[in-house]
Amino acid sequence: MYALLGKTLKHSISPEIHAEIFSEIGIAAEYKLLECTIDDLPQIIARGDYQGFNVTIPYKEEVLQYIDYIDPAAQQIQAINTIAYIDGKICGYNTDYTGFSSLLLKNKIMVQGKKVVILGVGGSAKMVAAYMCNQGAQQVYLVSRNPATKVVATQAKIIDYRELETIERADIIVNTTPCGMYPNIADSAVSRELLKNFQVAIDLIYNPTETVFLRDAREQGLQTVNGLYMLVAQAVHAQEIWQQVKLETAIIERIAKKMQVYYEK
Repeated sequence: MYALLGKTLKHSISPEIHAEIFSEIGIAAEYKLLECTIDDLPQIIARGDYQGFNVTIPYKEEVLQYIDYIDPAAQQIQAINTIAYIDGKICGYNTDYTGFSSLLLKNKIMVQGKKVVILGVGGSAKMVAAYMCNQGAQQVYLVSRNPATKVVATQAKIIDYRELETIERADIIVNTTPCGMYPNIADSAVSRELLKNFQVAIDLIYNPTETVFLRDAREQGLQTVNGLYMLVAQAVHAQEIWQQVKLETAIIERIAKKMQVYYEK
């Protein structure tokens, strides 16, 4: 038995994704949505009724204090989205990090030496910043509405949206904010005009499959990528940890194609 821990989960398709993974690898198991409060977390995690958890908003940082072993990537980001019980220890990982890596590899997006702008400063933004810095990006900017924001364990520079307007040329822009996510699909975090300064636009949103941010970027000639492949990839990587196996990339490809129908309008 596995579950997703979060505050509001009614729109999640994680059970469908994990059901597909169970089918692919021939395991009879169940994956549930487990809505809970912050006060419920220590008891749920310690009780051991489940063999593993995924963790989503707003608990990715909160669960750190209940973990015996924290994987180096999760330690750097200071956020956990996967919990496993291994050799009597509660272990924490960040498969969003490996999922994001899979997304970039699939789309042949190179990071080394590039100038990167990340919209947002939350847990997903910290994950993307850590990955970009680790892969040798020349410069990483995190864009915040509050430039006094502090971000742990990255070399990224914090700027505000006015400063973003002064960056005349960069390579990759990544939206990690919820701006443009269903049901507020008419929104975008940045102007259409600003996007012409970039070559690649990535939106971690996957509902809708093309946000206004990505549509504007595509119409400006940018390579565009949404977050659905990353969502599936991080789930597959979580299963690799829980089952202690290595799964083929083709599984991610097959499941991502199936999941796309949930968000095509």
